[in-house]
Amino acid sequence: GSPFLTREVLHGWTFGGRFAAIGGDALTIGSPASFNAGSTNGVWANYVGGSGYGSHASRKIASQSWINKDAFCPANFTGSGCTIQDMDAGITHLDLGTSTRGQLRGPGKFFADMTLMKVLPISDRFGAFTYGLTAQNILNHPVLANPDTSVTDGTFGQINSTIHPGYLAPAYGRVLQMSLHYQF
Repeated sequence: GSPFLTREVLHGWTFGGRFAAIGGDALTIGSPASFNAGSTNGVWANYVGGSGYGSHASRKIASQSWINKDAFCPANFTGSGCTIQDMDAGITHLDLGTSTRGQLRGPGKFFADMTLMKVLPISDRFGAFTYGLTAQNILNHPVLANPDTSVTDGTFGQINSTIHPGYLAPAYGRVLQMSLHYQF
């Protein structure tokens, strides 16, 4: 091959990237409060002990059991397996739950993007082209959303969706964009 062609094709590229690691969101485990004298407002669930987190042996297992379901009960239940119901809840007192705001954390998020650019000069008189290639979510990995935090839902503790970084909605996988700009 020609040294000129090799130099023009392989040299002069500019590389850039963005890597972001973000900690998980604070999670508060909620419980319905309909037993509290007709209240429609939610309350916190009861924390009955043990680890608040389920198994995180793999991403698939973590998405099905991010929160340990056995560690929480509705606000008017207590005991192992949530077997003891407070029959006076909402009549003589309010049951507001014993878990705390932000007691657990959702999954962390990691984003990696890459940009590759090259200026292709034409001449001083006619300017230059700038070629660019941008890859968003270059690792093409899913970013888990927060789990369901309502203790009485059938999907409590499960992560049922993924999120995107927010700049290319609704794209969830790797996104490649090519551009060509003419500068004169």
